[in-house]
Amino acid sequence: MFTIQCTTCGAKLVVKSDELIGQILACPKCESMVLVEQPRETSPEPPHEPGPVGSISLPPQESGPPIPARETPLPPPLPETGPSDAELRLRKILFGVFALLLLFLIVGFGLLIGRDHRPEMPLLPDEHVVPEEPKVDPAPDPFVPRPIPVEPIQPADEPMMEPPHEPEPVAPAVPQPTPQEPGPQVPAREAPGREEKTEPPPEVRSTTDLLSAMEKKLPGLLKPTPALAIDVPTKLRLPLLEFKVEKTPLIDIIRTLSRLTEVPMTLEIDEFRCRGILIDAPVSGIFGTKTVGETMMELLKPLDLEPVVEDRQVLIAVPKEEKEKLLELSLDIADLLQAGFTADDVAKIVRRLVDPAGFGNDEPNENQPALKVVGKSLLVKHRRRMLDETGRILEQLRVLRGLPQKTEHVGEDLVPEVFGWDAVSVPLTLNYYEPVLLAEVFAQLESVAKIRILIDHRSLNRALSPFATMKGTVQSGQGTVDIALEKLLASVDTAALAYRIVGANILEITTREVSRQPDKMRVYVHVYKKRDPPNPNAEPPDEIVKTIRASLEPASWFLPTDPETLGLGDIVIDQPSGCLIVRQSQPVQRLLRRWFAQQQ
Repeated sequence: MFTIQCTTCGAKLVVKSDELIGQILACPKCESMVLVEQPRETSPEPPHEPGPVGSISLPPQESGPPIPARETPLPPPLPETGPSDAELRLRKILFGVFALLLLFLIVGFGLLIGRDHRPEMPLLPDEHVVPEEPKVDPAPDPFVPRPIPVEPIQPADEPMMEPPHEPEPVAPAVPQPTPQEPGPQVPAREAPGREEKTEPPPEVRSTTDLLSAMEKKLPGLLKPTPALAIDVPTKLRLPLLEFKVEKTPLIDIIRTLSRLTEVPMTLEIDEFRCRGILIDAPVSGIFGTKTVGETMMELLKPLDLEPVVEDRQVLIAVPKEEKEKLLELSLDIADLLQAGFTADDVAKIVRRLVDPAGFGNDEPNENQPALKVVGKSLLVKHRRRMLDETGRILEQLRVLRGLPQKTEHVGEDLVPEVFGWDAVSVPLTLNYYEPVLLAEVFAQLESVAKIRILIDHRSLNRALSPFATMKGTVQSGQGTVDIALEKLLASVDTAALAYRIVGANILEITTREVSRQPDKMRVYVHVYKKRDPPNPNAEPPDEIVKTIRASLEPASWFLPTDPETLGLGDIVIDQPSGCLIVRQSQPVQRLLRRWFAQQQ
């Protein structure tokens, strides 16, 4: 009988038979497996009281030489205690789920990155590309633009107009314009390797394009809007197929060509009046197959007009040579010399109101305008427009004084108390609560108010504010055309706009800065005393003029003490008629009209 110790719980166990040596038994306390080994030799145990069953006590060991161990084969190591099988299975399941989720996250993140960095697929060699069957004749010339069938403006039996589009390749059998015909020609495409000519055709003159100059000086800084990025010379080379008009108003033809080519077109309306050119003048003609530029040249030639490419639009203008030519005219003023009113007084009124900064000395010469009194006549040398303004002022004086007229000018043109104001004083209710294109609003105004609205595209493009992109809002109830227009134009935030009356029932939209320039100023008559007999307590005319100059845009008036203001607005008192003749911009003229209405 001997004792051993459990290696797990440390309990001492009693071995009653030597036959159990080398066997593995279960511990009665912790049920762990214990190897039964031969005990070392010990001294006789002293007598002691038997302990309780299961308790083991080891005697104290004596020092001495070590006892050799019994040479028996070592048993396999005892398994360590740990978690149960159920716990292990649970851990494996959780670990598998976690690994699966992690795999899904990695794959998803890889797909997301691969979408942004997907390599481009290499193009297949040419031999793998199967070309489509061509729809045009073989061997087309890609540099010959396709003719555009044009819809007539009034006749219904003409070819229809296709929407504007870029030229497409067609067969070379399309008829081409001959070099002898006027108008911009289509330049021939040079062979590969040569430089292509980019200069505009000599038939259409081009002035300095401010935006292009800025782009050249600061490349990449300016990004013009599509409305300013139109290649006007290329658009003018688009061909028209059998363009025909019959008694069609000039303005309608210009608008049709503008919509067809997407090129803005402006009428030089200030030069039209002095030459008797009407925007509604009927035009008839058959122009065959020509380019847009050639058609316009041929269409405008009978009216002594020409298209001029300028500021990325086309200006319908009088030829420069004709516009700058100096003409000489003698005007009889004998009937105006009354009540102490001398010829020098008449000459002074003309000089101050027509072109204050343009007239030179009193002696006419070949190089500059001049004004000279010759007996009871005025000898005037100036451009045709200024001669027309001089004749109108003299006729205004005759109408205001009750004298017979000497020209065919009607009173509507001579006394602007009526001229044009009837059109803008028509009652009108106009409401657009959300921003809308101005082109849509103007189309409605033309239809309802029976007026024509022209656009000064040249000034708007110079201000980098193309009309095609302009939007505005307006709330005008129980108002007039004048009030509705001013509210609408004030709502545009891309440019400061104003309108001008340029003819009977004809308005022009331009920038506020241009409308106030001296060459846009017009002469109007304002009556400052209408009572008969005159009110003795009324303010003297000189005091009225001082009040007007001080209260209505003081910086826009000419000051005799400041030479730099020469050419600005001015007021002349016509004592015989009791009227003020005012040379000013139309915005100030409207303010002056309202001011006089409040004084009465």
